[in-house]
Amino acid sequence: MIIEEKIKVEKFLEKTEEIIRKIVSCRFLYYVIIMALFAAIYFIDFKLRLQENNIQDMSSHIKYFLITSGGIGLITLILVIFSKKIYQKVKPHIVYMILGLILGGIYCFVVPLCAQSDEPSHLYRVFQAVQGEIIAPIKDNEFKTELPQSVINMVNVNSETKKREYKKYYDIKEMMQIKLNENEKTEISTVGNYNGLSYFPQLVGVKIGLILKLNPYYIAMLGRISSLIITVFLLSFGIKKLPKHKLFATIVLLSPVVLSYAASFTTDNAIIVTAFLIISYVLHFMESKEKIKWWEYIIFVMLTFIIAISKMAYLPLVGLWLFIPKECFKKPRNKWVFATIFILLGLISTLWWMKAITIETGITAETTDTNVWIYKNPIGYLTVLFRTIANNAYDYLENMFAGHFLCHNQVSPYAIVPVSYIAIVVMSFFSDENKKKTTMYQKILVTGIILVSFAMIATAMYVYNTSFKNSIIIGVQGRYLLPLLLLAVFFANKKKLDIEEYKLVNIALIANYGVYLAMLTKFFV
Repeated sequence: MIIEEKIKVEKFLEKTEEIIRKIVSCRFLYYVIIMALFAAIYFIDFKLRLQENNIQDMSSHIKYFLITSGGIGLITLILVIFSKKIYQKVKPHIVYMILGLILGGIYCFVVPLCAQSDEPSHLYRVFQAVQGEIIAPIKDNEFKTELPQSVINMVNVNSETKKREYKKYYDIKEMMQIKLNENEKTEISTVGNYNGLSYFPQLVGVKIGLILKLNPYYIAMLGRISSLIITVFLLSFGIKKLPKHKLFATIVLLSPVVLSYAASFTTDNAIIVTAFLIISYVLHFMESKEKIKWWEYIIFVMLTFIIAISKMAYLPLVGLWLFIPKECFKKPRNKWVFATIFILLGLISTLWWMKAITIETGITAETTDTNVWIYKNPIGYLTVLFRTIANNAYDYLENMFAGHFLCHNQVSPYAIVPVSYIAIVVMSFFSDENKKKTTMYQKILVTGIILVSFAMIATAMYVYNTSFKNSIIIGVQGRYLLPLLLLAVFFANKKKLDIEEYKLVNIALIANYGVYLAMLTKFFV
């Protein structure tokens, strides 16, 4: 009897050990635990916010929070479950398209309209561009236009008690009820220093909404949706053209900052798309050395023009056209003719656009003093620049992916989200296969492009956004550096890590889920 009992105990222990081993080795379980921890942390934060704001009907808010976060969590888990099979059956650019549309689609609705950074100003500019004012008219030394009063009313819902960008979910119902009235118009100032063509992803949806005569809210939401679809489609095409580092590009372009801005009114979409397509095309021809087709020249013209007029700081990116091998042209000398023409096209486009939007507004005595100081003290300004980088380097990294600048500082994910994302970006870079290295000359030129672009971004912020002779530059945001981060593909060496793609993608999915929870927490209350 004793022996039989010992055997039973041993079998029970063996089975228990086997079950524990299976549980511990189940990767999916860890994903569930991490998501559950995220949900618990943000739920506690949510309840504290309800109490701080003396919300009476707490149970109703909690119910909606749990239903919404649970539904989004289920979608995320389904993507996690099938991510490995998706990667095995479809190509990387299709994987990005599927995930980008689903994750970005959630941002379309999780972030209330006009709650994204500077979204109201960009929304007005899109409505203005749809009216045909691609170049904003100047009146009384300001960029002014006439827009439907109903659109302005929709944007300004509850703005008398808070900033117009600080929308909450309870504002949406009132925004939806405002009817479109194109006959009653009001003069309003707009961000006319942005070319209307820089909003091409949003223009399509807004134009369709106006043709259908929908309410302003639905028109704007169509603009968000078209922005997401066009942006994700073009980024997917860029990943398809990219001969190497597809995983790195996928992880960077799945970041919360990229997807949330893809689903909003901004010019960042145009800048990231055009920068990435230039990089993809250049690397494609460097690898394949195939002849450039006539219609690809048209694409190159469009990319050069859009990057040149969208934001001058990214103009150095047109220098990448120098990397296209001479074998891609009918005659070897055409390479230099091509590069010269396209660099000149970029310069002329930028100069034309600067002249078209030149107004005296904003040129203060302090701005002039700063310009003169930089000119007379280049070493002193370089010291300010290096000090700024030293002080804010981590903030720039964090805010490239999920930092506190997201949604006008209303959403501050806990540090684990951006830190995790930085980690998977680095791991994806060293996990990608690199068939061909770039030359030292090319790496030096790319380094120069990065440094010059960053210096131009920082200088603009120092001149227009920072007090005279301040020791550091104020206003540089991490998202401005995303197009420059994508240039890392030119510095690739041989593969150093052996990590399956879907594992890193799963972490990206969960990082986005953490940001969704942060947004629900902020925008519900």
